Amino acid sequence: MNSADEGTPIAAEPALTKEEIQKKMESFQIDASALPNHGLVQVRTFQQGTSQRSHLELVVPSVKAEGNVALQPIDGEVQEAMAGGQWDASKKEQRPLMKVAKQEWVLLQKAERKQERLDTQAQRQLAKAQRKQEALAKKEQQHLEKAERAKLQAEQKLAKQQAKEQARLAKQEANKEAQLAKQQAKEQERLAKQEQKERERLAKKAKK
Repeated sequence: MNSADEGTPIAAEPALTKEEIQKKMESFQIDASALPNHGLVQVRTFQQGTSQRSHLELVVPSVKAEGNVALQPIDGEVQEAMAGGQWDASKKEQRPLMKVAKQEWVLLQKAERKQERLDTQAQRQLAKAQRKQEALAKKEQQHLEKAERAKLQAEQKLAKQQAKEQARLAKQEANKEAQLAKQQAKEQERLAKQEQKERERLAKKAKK
């Protein structure tokens, strides 16, 4: 099987055990529908020298258009390796595929960071709105309490004024009654004196 039949290796992780290979494979998601020939994707491993460690290559059919690449690595170590340019891209035909994969990863990271910023901003705005609502509610409560206190004070002031007015009227009425009683007593005294004088005059006249 030659390279044209097998496709082009786009990534290689050196010195991996079989367990690590299996773990790495779980870190890849492949949309085969976006590949030419609808998913002729294969994985191959091989021994290097007498070492018991293996190499892993994920092979997809050779493509010319960068937009046909459907490999999306999601493993953190693989992403860091791609971003740092540590993957083997020495083969000329491999570079466009690596470039697209790296661009996709960079765009994904940018989108994630942007979403995090938007989420943080939304949380801050929500917290700000909640604080504002709480402040308004507190202010409204204070306003209501102030209005209630003002109403109570007004009622107390009115009651005090009414009590004072009632006391003044009662005192005025008592003074009038006392003045009238005094006048009546004085008038009765005058009439009694006048009657006494009249009797004395009549008595003197009768003696003559």
